[in-house]
Amino acid sequence: MLIRYYLDEHIFAYAAVTLRERGIDTLTTVEAGNLGLSDPEQLAFAAREGRVIVTRDRDYLVMHSQAVPHAGIVRWHSKRPSESHLIEKLITLWRTHTAEEMLGRVMFV
Repeated sequence: MLIRYYLDEHIFAYAAVTLRERGIDTLTTVEAGNLGLSDPEQLAFAAREGRVIVTRDRDYLVMHSQAVPHAGIVRWHSKRPSESHLIEKLITLWRTHTAEEMLGRVMFV
């Protein structure tokens, strides 16, 4: 099964548009009506929807270390945010991994 992304509120909305143009199923917190939900609620939503959450927030790594179930976490840890770099990495991840491979896994981009 193909990876489906869920972009945390700190990720540029432009990333969702660009990923969709390439045929990648992508949802933002705003589109889901989840703006302002807590991080645990965001992760639970993504897990229920079978979506890999893309975030800059370290709190998701803490939840992962506490064995909170999730469909996958992509942690964007760049000190200098670049939309094009993030988008390129997400496309590569989508092409090289399946949703099943991402279950319970953290990837750093």
